[in-house]
Amino acid sequence: MFDTPRVANLYNELMLLKAVELKGLIRDLRLRFGNGVRPATRKADMCDNITAFLLAQTNVQPIVDVINGYMPSGHHFIVDERNFVMPARRGPFASTRTAIPQAHSSVPTATPAPTASAASAAAAATTSMITNPSFKSTPFYSPVQRLAGPVICPIATQTCSMRTLVFTLDIGNLNDHEVRVFCAAAMSPAPSLIEFPQVAEIHINGTTGNITAQQLRGIKNTPGTVHAANVTRWMNQGSNQVQLIYAKTEKQYVATAELVKVHPVEELVQQMIEHRSVSKDDILASFREQQANADIQLQFETLSLKCPLSCSRITLPCRSRNCRHAQCFDGVAYMRMNEQTPTWKCPVCNCPIPYEDLIVDGFFADLLANSSDSIQSVRINPSGELQHEFTVREEESDGDAYEDEQEQPSSSSAPALSSSGGGPTEQSLPTTTTTTTTTTTPTIPSNNNSNRPVVMVDLTLSDHE
Repeated sequence: MFDTPRVANLYNELMLLKAVELKGLIRDLRLRFGNGVRPATRKADMCDNITAFLLAQTNVQPIVDVINGYMPSGHHFIVDERNFVMPARRGPFASTRTAIPQAHSSVPTATPAPTASAASAAAAATTSMITNPSFKSTPFYSPVQRLAGPVICPIATQTCSMRTLVFTLDIGNLNDHEVRVFCAAAMSPAPSLIEFPQVAEIHINGTTGNITAQQLRGIKNTPGTVHAANVTRWMNQGSNQVQLIYAKTEKQYVATAELVKVHPVEELVQQMIEHRSVSKDDILASFREQQANADIQLQFETLSLKCPLSCSRITLPCRSRNCRHAQCFDGVAYMRMNEQTPTWKCPVCNCPIPYEDLIVDGFFADLLANSSDSIQSVRINPSGELQHEFTVREEESDGDAYEDEQEQPSSSSAPALSSSGGGPTEQSLPTTTTTTTTTTTPTIPSNNNSNRPVVMVDLTLSDHE
């Protein structure tokens, strides 16, 4: 056992770890810094070997970063300007420097073996992710304060492992805040997608609350399709303990407990309406530009007034600013779906649509405002003019509506496509009687006004469930 101010209390703190955790720590140190740390079977010997290895180094910060990844919350270390390793919870450092005894001659001095620059960069990136993890942002909540962690979750292929996050909390001041457990694969310092081990559970304050593996899973093999785990409902005034229990994982994870500010769907929708509403004229101008640059000239496009997500009439027509189609979906239903399972994919073309790329379509809003509830879909020409309206033929007992094409009296059927050499002609495009329309500003729909309930699809179930 080493007793030197340079590694104050390191041995005693390492003894808090389990033998399997110390073995994992030694394995990581040997992988990243060479074979200077000797393996052992007894806990005391492993702690001695780790301490001796650290004393033999001139730059101890990268080593301490790895050690901190294994230490429980409240037992981390910092390195001061003298290269002394001190408990992070200790007060001000001593102002006088103490002579550092040389390491015992039987302990070899470890010098990291030369590696390729790419390998060094990868190791540095992993260390950065472990010591200061960054998680990909979401519009539904934003981090305010890190309550505990980060803690590293080592590889556990054959055994069940557990990591604990301990923190204090004043639950009287939560209001519009939540406590969430963030977790991601420890692979890159860049903002990482939320991902929990495939087999994992979260236990809060002993037996007070549990979050099951199914709730943490998301879509199979697709990181980022699950939110950080919300543990707010089980929080106690004062001290709290959150345990992440996991198994059968072949990669490292890093976890933290964060206090976040909640942004409700209604607030996000209102921001879209205020800042990302595109007028009817601008939408029509984009249609004309697309047609001018297209190799194939479309003579018409059929638009459904029903949302492909909720299967009810669209109330807030939205789509991506990057999508090439005119078909919209209901913005509130889209946000509700991603609040449950964050896929952020267009339900029409399956292209990625982050929240920042959503727009409120003024042209589609105008179609909705000037179409009766019996109109289920419309057909428009490339310039946005109405050609046909489709109405409900009959309503089955299960609520599924069948659509029937009801042509305007002056309309005639038109072929689907024409050659790229020429646009639509008077013969191919029917003449319609134009009625006076009123353009309306979209508003957030009330949950009490919809005729049919919004149907949300749970995408978290894998194929075998």
